[in-house]
Amino acid sequence: MTNIKNLCLFAIVATSINLNAQFSGVGSGSSELDRYIQFNPSNQRIESSKAIGTTLNSLFLGDQHKISSGGENVFFTNLTSDINFFPVWSGLKDQSIAANRDSTGLILPSGRVYGPYYNLLLGGNTQSGSLPYDGFNTFPVNISGLGISTVTAEDLPNTIRLDYRIHIGTKLIYSQQLDNSMGYSIGDTINWWFDHPVEVRTGTTIRASVTKVDKTTDLDIGILYVNQGIDATTGLLRYQTTVHNRVFEDKNLAFSATGADITTDTLINRIIVNEFSDFYPIQSGKLYFLDGIIYAGEDDSIVIPSGGIYIGGYGFDLSGIVDTFDNKTLFSSAASGNILFDDFSIETSGSNSKVYDIVGDNGTETIELTKVKYNDCTSLGVIDGFGHGLEVNTGRYGGSPSLTLKGAWSGGFKITTSIARNMSNTTTEPLFKAGTGFVMQSRFFTDINADLGLLQPLLDFQSSNFPNPSTLQLKGCLITRNGVPIASDSNTNPNITHKDIASDWAENQGLRNTFVGGTVKVTSEEQTNINAGSTWYDLEGIFGEAGLQHFTANTDGELTHIGNSPRDFTLTASLIVEGLANNQLSVRFQKWNDSNGFFENLDYTEQRRQVNSLVGTRDVAIFYININVLLDKDDFVKLQVKNNNGNGNVTLESSSFYMLSGRK
Repeated sequence: MTNIKNLCLFAIVATSINLNAQFSGVGSGSSELDRYIQFNPSNQRIESSKAIGTTLNSLFLGDQHKISSGGENVFFTNLTSDINFFPVWSGLKDQSIAANRDSTGLILPSGRVYGPYYNLLLGGNTQSGSLPYDGFNTFPVNISGLGISTVTAEDLPNTIRLDYRIHIGTKLIYSQQLDNSMGYSIGDTINWWFDHPVEVRTGTTIRASVTKVDKTTDLDIGILYVNQGIDATTGLLRYQTTVHNRVFEDKNLAFSATGADITTDTLINRIIVNEFSDFYPIQSGKLYFLDGIIYAGEDDSIVIPSGGIYIGGYGFDLSGIVDTFDNKTLFSSAASGNILFDDFSIETSGSNSKVYDIVGDNGTETIELTKVKYNDCTSLGVIDGFGHGLEVNTGRYGGSPSLTLKGAWSGGFKITTSIARNMSNTTTEPLFKAGTGFVMQSRFFTDINADLGLLQPLLDFQSSNFPNPSTLQLKGCLITRNGVPIASDSNTNPNITHKDIASDWAENQGLRNTFVGGTVKVTSEEQTNINAGSTWYDLEGIFGEAGLQHFTANTDGELTHIGNSPRDFTLTASLIVEGLANNQLSVRFQKWNDSNGFFENLDYTEQRRQVNSLVGTRDVAIFYININVLLDKDDFVKLQVKNNNGNGNVTLESSSFYMLSGRK
C-alpha cells in the first residue's frame, strides 16, 4: 500500500499540484498523506478527502491541456495548438444575502469579445535615468494583457533569472519566470510573452513587478531597473513599459429553449451580416452585426422603417459598409425611426452619392453614432426633422462629408470627441449646414478637431436657425487648414459669427470666441438739470457703443441683455462728472427687471464724491465702480445722479464709460 501512495505522490507532483500547507511532511510514507490520499483500484483514481490547492499556472492534463488562472478569467490551454480557450460565464451572487435574491443576484450568461491587438506604451517618451520595475497601474478599459516589453537599465548575467508578478491588493493573480539563458546588457529590450492572457477590468488597480532571482540560491536579489518615462495622467516619473494587449467586452447572450432543451448557438436579437443581402428584409428591434467589410451592389440600399435600425460591428477597421456606385443613397426613409450605429465605418464615394436622405417619423426620433468613421464620402446627405442627434468618437476622413440638417428639430445635436482629416481641397461644402426650414430648439454642440480643405467652411448656419440664445455652441474646437489655425478666416463660418445672439463659442483655437458684454461711452455731452436737491435724475449724455455681444445699447446709455447665458456680469464704470465746486454728488446704477416689470436700485453701486475745485473753470468729481450684477433676458442698466447740496446742474464728460462683461 505504501508503494501505491508513493506513486500517487509522484503523479501529483508531475501534474504540478501543490498540496495545502497542512501537508508539511510531503514525501514517501508521509503520515499526513496516508490519512488523506488513497488510491481506489476500482475506478483507477487517486482520491483525496481534503481540498487540494494549486498554483496559478497549475493543472496539467498530460501534455495536452493546461488549466490556469488569468485574473478575471480562467483559461484552458491546448498545449498542441497553444490556443487559450475560455468558457461562457453565468453566475449567482451570494444567496445568503437577502438583497441578492432578486434579479440583481443573477449574472446573465455572457461571452467575451476581444478587440484588435494593441501596444499600450506606459511612460511616454523615455527620460534620462532609471526606475525599478515595481508600481501600480489602473487601466481605463477592460484589458487582456498578452505580454510586456521593457528596456533594461542594468546588466543581467545569465546566472540571474527574472520573476514577473501581478498583484491585486495583496492577492497574487499572475506569476511567471524568465530563464534569461543568454543574459541582457544595459539598453537591451526584454520581450516577455505571458503563458496565457492576464485580464483585468476597467478601473482595477494592479501592482506589477519584475524581481531578479539568483539561479543558484533561488534568492531574490532586488527589483529590476529599467528606463523611466512620464505618466501621461499624473505627470510623474514612472517605469517605462509596453503592454501588449487586446481590450475586451463581455456581451450578454440570449438563449432559446423548448422545454428542457436549451441551445446556446442562437443570439435571438442579433443578425450576422456577411453580405449586403443579409439586411433584407429590415427588422426593427434586431441588431445587424457587420462581420467584416460589407460591399453594396449597384441596386443595394437600406430603407429605414419607422421602427428604426440598429447596426454594430467589431470596430471601424474590421467592420464597415462600402458603396462606390454613382448617384446612390445608402440610407433613406420617408418616416424613419431611431437610428443607432456603433463601431463600424461607412464609405459612399460614388459621384453624386450620399450616406443619408432620411426624414423622422414624428419628430421625436434619435440618431446616435458611436465610434463611426466616414471614409471618402462624397456627402453625408440630409437628416430631416429628427428629435435629437448624438455623435461620440466619430471620424470624417477624406472626401467632402457635408451633413445637412433640415426641418424642425425638437431637440439638439451633440458631436463630441470627433475628428475630420484629409478633406477635399476643391469642395466648397461645409461640414455642417442648414437645409430648408431648419430650426433647432435645443443646442448644436461640437468640440470637433477639424483640418478643413482649402475652400471648405466648417459650418453654414444663421442665427435664425437657433431661436434660443446661446444654443450654437462651439467649445474646445481646433480648426485648421493644412494644420494652421484660421481664426481670421471668414470662410470658416460665412453666415454667422461669434457675436451673434445664437452663438456661444469658447476655448476654441482657429475660431473666434464669444465674450458676452458691451461698452457704452459718452460721445457728446449733455447737461443734466437738477431741479431739486437730494433727488435722483437720469444722467444725460449722448452715448456710443462698442463690442456688443448679446447686448443692445441706445444713445441714452442703456445696455440691454438680450441673451440668457450667462446671467452673471461684472459692471465696470469710469465716470467724470462736472458740477459746482464743493457740491456733494452721488451716482448709482439702476436695473430694469423685465420679468417683474420695475426698476431696481443697485444701491451697492452708489458712490458719493465731492466736486473738486480745480484751477480754472472745470470742477469735477471722479467715480470708479466695479461690482457684480445679475441680468436676465431683456434686463438693462442705466446711470443716475443726485446733488446732495442743492440744485446745481451737472454734466457727464466725454470719454466717461461703463461696460458689462460676463463673469467666468
